[in-house]
Order: sequence, then structure tokens, then C-alpha cells
Amino acid sequence: MKRLVVFALIAALVAGALAYWLVLQPQQRGPLHISSKPDYEPPIHVLFVLHFDPPATPPKKPYFGVEERGTVMNYERSRDELIWLLDFCQGNGVKMTALFNGFYPQIAMRRGELEPIERLLDEGHEVGTHAHSIRYDESTDRWVSTQDPYEFYSSAKYFVDEVLEEVGDGENVTVCAALPKGKYGLEDELMEEYGFWIATGNRPDFATKYFGHQVWNPWRARCSDERGHELEEDLSMNFVSIDHRSQIGSPTAHGVNSTVPELKKDFLTLYVEWKMHELMGLEDKVWSWGVVHHPNYGDKYNQDIEEFFLWLNEHFIEKKTPHGSMVAVYATARETAEDFLAWEKEHPSKSSFSYVEGGEYPYMCKHSWQKLSSATYVRDVDLGEGVEAFEFRGADGKVFYLCWSDISRELDLSSFFQGPVKATNPLGVEKIYQPNNVVLTEEPVFLELA
Repeated sequence: MKRLVVFALIAALVAGALAYWLVLQPQQRGPLHISSKPDYEPPIHVLFVLHFDPPATPPKKPYFGVEERGTVMNYERSRDELIWLLDFCQGNGVKMTALFNGFYPQIAMRRGELEPIERLLDEGHEVGTHAHSIRYDESTDRWVSTQDPYEFYSSAKYFVDEVLEEVGDGENVTVCAALPKGKYGLEDELMEEYGFWIATGNRPDFATKYFGHQVWNPWRARCSDERGHELEEDLSMNFVSIDHRSQIGSPTAHGVNSTVPELKKDFLTLYVEWKMHELMGLEDKVWSWGVVHHPNYGDKYNQDIEEFFLWLNEHFIEKKTPHGSMVAVYATARETAEDFLAWEKEHPSKSSFSYVEGGEYPYMCKHSWQKLSSATYVRDVDLGEGVEAFEFRGADGKVFYLCWSDISRELDLSSFFQGPVKATNPLGVEKIYQPNNVVLTEEPVFLELA
């Protein structure tokens, strides 16, 4: 009996010491993988979504004529920008999901200028519908304002379908619709009525309002007008939702900052989450990340487009991890949704994503999200071949670095840190290094002065 008591006491002491090591003394552990068996993780699908917007319809003139000068100028600016985008994407491997308001294909067919749309399809991009609150009035040859979603879904889809039939290719299954407030409850019915099964950005910027970044997984969103439930999941819905950020390069579009530094930070936040899923051997997910561009702005944001997508190509697109996972690929909305359907088939009744306002942060790496959400991306840092490093400035003005390496290696970072260095992994586990002997592995870590 005494022997059993002694063994019990020893076991308790060992358990207590282990708990102390794991929880109370994280700074002495160091960033370590939670699982010793990293596993394949599907790539991040990167979407580049185009919204071909019509001319504005101000209250005093709630219409625009198809042949009006302003309408034609909008069309020509959009057409010329589309040609530039096609050339850029062809040279850099980017795929586009081009969503048209009805006026653009309508004018393109009248003028016989179908080559850019033919190129979209021939070069592997996707053509779909963008439905604003306007409908075509044949009697006046105008597009007029309407708050009836059946009218504006129908008008926009009609002309996109017509141009696809004209060029003899493509299927119109993806839509972004600017639904008025109080109409989300109709969305599933509208999608089914008009033959759409993919919705991109139909819940404008709720995710960035609630937790600072877009939804990173396709999901079946509940169709509800109840405030705070815009991102809630409902597996019975007939369509797939895919989220994305607003206009690339703009600091204010839809109240969201989508400047290039912010987009880089946003994508890095997702990468950290994705990488930890791979390292921890967690169940596979379908990942998606996207951003919008409006060709009717012309070349205003072309420099931002070049900078951001070339940065993605340099660091993430078609790059493989040591475990064989492809980090990221360019994809259309349809390709992304089809991968999601395959995932659903393998994971019946499994939740992909769901969030209700006021709930817990919906992803795993809460520490890295908190670390990056209030920080500012500064620059890429060259720490040598096989090492990725990015400099940030925190809300407190202090500099920190997000780093990882393709293999385990020791680095002398004395030129960056004049004192002990704290390394923190995405889950908040810490370790202290001397600046001349900082260990990096493939696990992302935040480095800063201790």
C-alpha cells in the first residue's frame, strides 16, 4: 500500500512538472510543432475577381442610356483595362473571375468587340454576373434603378448569357449581387431561380468588420436578414459562398483598407494559419483568399496589381513545403467551389466555416491574428536563401519580424537585435534566444526584442 502511495506521489510530481513546463514556463520551451507528424494540406486558392460596374445612377437621374457618352466612356475604359489585365495575367499566371453587369456585354455585342471576352474563356478565366440594382428598359434603351432583386438578377444575367452564347463557350454560374438591406432572406431562392450556385462577395465586408479579415474558406452561408448572422453557416443552402476583399489598392472602398501593404499582411495572416494546420496534421480544409478590381477605374490601380501579384508569385504561388504541400495556386471561383464540393463529399455534414457576431475568433491561431491585426506591414527582409522574413511595426511603434525557414538553421541576427530575442509561435508559445544564435524552422515565428 505504501508503495502505491509513493508511486502516486511521484506521478503527481511528474504531471505537475510537465504542466509547469507546458503552461507556466512557455518561454523555456521554444516554438515546437504540436504534432510530430505534419500532413498534406490543400493549397490556398487565390482569386482575382473583376467587377465591371456601370456608370453611377445618382438620385436625380436614376438611369443611364446605353448610347450615352458617359456609358460609352465607361465601357471603353473597362474594355481597355480588361485587355491590359489579360496581358498581365497571361504573363504571370494569374486567373480572373470576371463578373459583368449587363451593360458591358450588351455594348460589346452591339459593337462586335467580343475578342476580350473570348480571350477570358480561351485563357482559362471565368465569366459570370455582377448584379447591381439596375434593370434594362428596352422601351427607352436605358438601364434604370430598381430595388427588386428579381429584376436586376434577370437583366444582368440575360446579357451575360447572351454574350456567352455568342462566343460559344462558358457557363454563367457565378454571381456577385449587391442585395439591398432586408433582402438576404431571398438569396437562396434567387440563386436557384437564375441558375447560379456560386456567390462571391455577396456578404460585403462583414468579415472584415467582425474580425478584421475575409473568410478563408468557402462555405454555405445562411440566408438571413438577422443582424450579426450574415456569416452563419447553413448546410441546407443551394449555393457556395466565397469571400474576398474590396478594391485592390484602395484604402477606403466599402470601408475596408485594401492597399498593398494591408493585403500582404492579410495574406501572411492566412499563411500562418494554413501552415500550422499542415504542421499539426489537422483535418484538411479548402482555403480561399481573394481581392477585387473594377476595370471601370481604368489603370488607376495597375501598379498595385503588379506589385501585389508579383509578390505572391515570389513567395507563395506554386511553392512547395518540405512536406509536399503546395502553398497557393491561382484559381477561378468555379474551380474553388468545385474543390469545395469534392471536400463536402468526403466530409458529409462537416462545418467549413461559421461565425455569429460576438462569437469566438473563428480560426485557430488567435495569437498571430492578434499580433498582426493591429500591425503595419513594412517590408520584406532578406535573411538568406531558404528563409522568409517580413518586417512589421506594431501599434506601439515597435518593430517585429515574421520569419520561417525551409530547414532548421541558426542565424546571427545581431544586426537586427541588440539584446535577447523573443521568438513566439502562432499559438503564443515563446522562447528566448541570444541575438547571435536564433533558431528558425519551418514553423512561423514572431521575433522581437525580449
